[in-house]
Amino acid sequence: MQKKLVGFFKVTNPEGDEAIEQIAKELYDQMKKPQKKTRKAKDVSVLFSYISYFENLKTGEGYSVTKTSEKDGVVYYLPNYQFDKKVKEFEQTVYDLDFIDHDYQATLEKAGFYACQDRNQWVLKSDCTALKAVLTYCLRGERFCTGFLASILDSKLLVSILKRLKELETSN
Repeated sequence: MQKKLVGFFKVTNPEGDEAIEQIAKELYDQMKKPQKKTRKAKDVSVLFSYISYFENLKTGEGYSVTKTSEKDGVVYYLPNYQFDKKVKEFEQTVYDLDFIDHDYQATLEKAGFYACQDRNQWVLKSDCTALKAVLTYCLRGERFCTGFLASILDSKLLVSILKRLKELETSN
């Protein structure tokens, strides 16, 4: 059995085949290439185009809910929320912009979000970092609690967040 050190890769080649060595060389060459620079912050102003949509939603709009569903003869009594195309598009845009705080819970705890009674009022005093965290909270919450995003839409919290972001951006 041949053993060769190719770049940083130790290649074991029981058949003497050069294919593995070639792959290792290609991987090593890719590692030597300069890495892409970190992504520049993208313009979040594209999110402001959603303000009027969310602002004009009445309670119960922007989503539909089925209270029961049946699959393979089994009836499920948990509600199933389906969000409108525009809501899904908004969520995707936020993720595409990478306007997500991956440590949003700690950020919100530090900013006092969980202790406040009126979250729409809290948003009015928040900075961009806190708004990014609360937006993440709004979008990620649906993963953990069915209907969470629907309650966010009904409370107009997204409208408050987007308006405050716009206010902060135009003041800079």
